[in-house]
Amino acid sequence: CAAAGAKPPVFSNSWSSDQIQAIQINQGGITQPDGSVCCPAQSPECKVQTAFQPAIVYNWFEGKKNAMKNPDGSGIVSDFTAMKEYQVTAAGDCQSYCPIPAGNTIGGGAFIFVNATNAGKVMYNGRSATKWTWAQKIPIFNVTMETSDFYVDDSGSSPVPLAEIDEITPFGQKIGQQNMTFVSFVPGVPDAKHFTVNNAAKCPQNSQCNSNNGGDDDGGNGRRLAAAGEGVQYRLERYMGSGFMRVVIDN
Repeated sequence: CAAAGAKPPVFSNSWSSDQIQAIQINQGGITQPDGSVCCPAQSPECKVQTAFQPAIVYNWFEGKKNAMKNPDGSGIVSDFTAMKEYQVTAAGDCQSYCPIPAGNTIGGGAFIFVNATNAGKVMYNGRSATKWTWAQKIPIFNVTMETSDFYVDDSGSSPVPLAEIDEITPFGQKIGQQNMTFVSFVPGVPDAKHFTVNNAAKCPQNSQCNSNNGGDDDGGNGRRLAAAGEGVQYRLERYMGSGFMRVVIDN
């Protein structure tokens, strides 16, 4: 049974985590018996998109820095003091940067929405877990844009995040699902080497910085879809050519 009035756990503000993102956007596709999704030949406007991305994420809350590294060591370093996100090579050499919009701050360990509902104990991938659920809505219209399930292993002395599963449902229409799996989660300040940005002062600005017109910022909890009506097309986009995918609205 779920504990009445229970508050969701807050994890360490600084941490390191191996993560896997899996995302699927389905606009008009038909699910086959084997679970695959295909577009009918007579539906030229149908669009099915998928993505799978492993990464190592480092969060240094006190230092106001976050790094998302690909398996080859390249990735994106976000500096919330300089208010820039740098695309770097495995050696830390800066390739380009994008400004971080004013008002954005580094996230800590509050992965779960503060008013999430405790759905009780469940089994997740063979592990006993507590399930937390919440929904993102447009208050004026009371329309659900996205629903989220978050699974936590709280059997030990400290809670461990397992996964977040988001159902993307703009204006009540389900168009896809995004899963973020925490393969590992280590509390504590990561090694400073993971946030190295060489030649930051001479790094050029990325030409695609302002291309996103609304979508998922892949920070773990800032997922958002711009308000749009029926017929809107969505696509998957890799931010600055590196890192996790996000959902954006086609112009």
